[in-house]
Amino acid sequence: MKATDDLFAIQHQVTQMADVIACAIIKRQQPAADLMTKREAYKFAGRGWIDKRLEEGLLKAVRKGTCKNSPRMFSRTEIVALQEAERLKKRAFMTYKPHKRKSQENESNS
Repeated sequence: MKATDDLFAIQHQVTQMADVIACAIIKRQQPAADLMTKREAYKFAGRGWIDKRLEEGLLKAVRKGTCKNSPRMFSRTEIVALQEAERLKKRAFMTYKPHKRKSQENESNS
């Protein structure tokens, strides 16, 4: 059953990476189609998630025009890529098992 779980996890990661690649292709072919307003970004990824990443400086918005009331536009590709990076980091952290140094092994055996 463990091998099946691992295969499912790998399949899920490949699918998620394909989504990131598809977004990047769309961004290159039709840059305007990649952009979304702040309201659309909130719907797409959740208000709390967007606001937190903005505060951390991990996500940036660009004004569509020069006026102060111009809409702030977000890149769908950046959002999807950041979400996937967070998923991979979380998974790597959950599966990480630190190796014991020889000095630590000797102390635990004594």
